[in-house]
Amino acid sequence: MVFAALGAKDDDDMQGALAAVSFDLNGELEEDVASTFQTIVRATLPRLPMFEGFNYGQDPPVDNNPAGFKPDQAPPMAWVFGVSSIEQDLATWIPADQAGFNVSVLADAWGLLLNGQPNHKLAKGHWSDGAAPTEHLNPIDDEVGVYDYDDVVITIAHRMDHRLQLGVEPVTDVAPGSGHLDILVPGAECWVLAPGTIVGVNEFGELVNSGTKPRVLRNDTALMAATMAGAIARYYNKRASARIRFNQLIPLAHLLGRILFTVESGGDAQVVGTPITRLVYDCVEGTVVMVAGYAGQ
Repeated sequence: MVFAALGAKDDDDMQGALAAVSFDLNGELEEDVASTFQTIVRATLPRLPMFEGFNYGQDPPVDNNPAGFKPDQAPPMAWVFGVSSIEQDLATWIPADQAGFNVSVLADAWGLLLNGQPNHKLAKGHWSDGAAPTEHLNPIDDEVGVYDYDDVVITIAHRMDHRLQLGVEPVTDVAPGSGHLDILVPGAECWVLAPGTIVGVNEFGELVNSGTKPRVLRNDTALMAATMAGAIARYYNKRASARIRFNQLIPLAHLLGRILFTVESGGDAQVVGTPITRLVYDCVEGTVVMVAGYAGQ
């Protein structure tokens, strides 16, 4: 049997040890904390939280792409240990695709599938009773040219059960609406590069890792802060809306987005304090309707 699907084991006694890394509130790695979520929900992402052309062996990463070039996210990576040509005397770590393997992700597990031809290309050192075939292994050498599935390194990405969040607590003399409101921010992500992640090979064919500490490669807290500011303006304070009709066509477009503080009618002033969001011109009746208020008002 040749193991071509390479990833975390499903043994009960191994689940906690192979669960994804966990971090405390200070961003420090919690080595002894296992996540139940990550031993139940297993799926390998089709892209890594890293970009092609970057050297993640350095901190911060070094962009080796041409100026102005926008790289794609890198795909999952795999390396096999062996020789890549008959001229090569010393075995090194070789990208699996360069060694002739097709690399694909496992949709329902953590890991990758390495598919090579012939099927026993990963069977070096695992034949019994001298049963190793003597042909069709590799044009380099029948013995040296095959790879050992125990000498494969992969780098993958998967979702964690950690989530970015911002919260606000009630303050004195402010009475927000009752209840608890959760607002999801599409596109807000946090990318964490785990300690010791293999990120490539150097010019000598040696594995290069990401270092000894977890590294945050992307943190969209600023995007969430902008959403939070809008939520505070909308939900945290008392709100009012207004709809004002003018019986003549008046150029008011310059007022869009400005705050309508008060509306006076018949000597009575009403505090509004909301932005002017819409102007409706009716050229038949010769009127303009100004609408002020937050979404949904």
